[in-house]
Amino acid sequence: MEQNNNTTPMPLTVSESAQENFKDFLKTLEGNFKNSMFKTSDLQLIPRDKCAEVRIPLIGQEMAEEIVTILATRIKVNILYAVSTENGRVVKVIGYSMPYSDEMYIISIESQQYGVIDEIIVAFYDSLEDMFQEVRHHYIAGTYLLQEPGAFKFEAEDYKTFVSHFV
Repeated sequence: MEQNNNTTPMPLTVSESAQENFKDFLKTLEGNFKNSMFKTSDLQLIPRDKCAEVRIPLIGQEMAEEIVTILATRIKVNILYAVSTENGRVVKVIGYSMPYSDEMYIISIESQQYGVIDEIIVAFYDSLEDMFQEVRHHYIAGTYLLQEPGAFKFEAEDYKTFVSHFV
């Protein structure tokens, strides 16, 4: 019997649920921001192993703290952590939606310019388990960030609260 030695991986595709989740997220952004903050035209979902990801540029540069406050209040994103390191030069923020079947996403914001950002990255998930594992990974990474000398915590969700969102 001959073995198939074709090692070309199957191309990744974006699932229908991720596409719908993305469309709903864009409607929410456009409804809450009236195109005054985010460039929502010509965006493309990029398939990843366990999610689909999109980079959403801002119309102008904004401060990460302001974006975090707006996302948390206007679209009810849970802020897993918002941390600055390297004397405030590097800012990292991870937020996530309440994990409902039609609304599973993680938002990542990162700045190397003292909190100035020009885009957000959003990953959309089909599986509650995959999303939970990714948020858990970010929780652990955030714990290590907070241990760096000079790290400053703007916000951080405790483990019990984070887990309760997935139960």
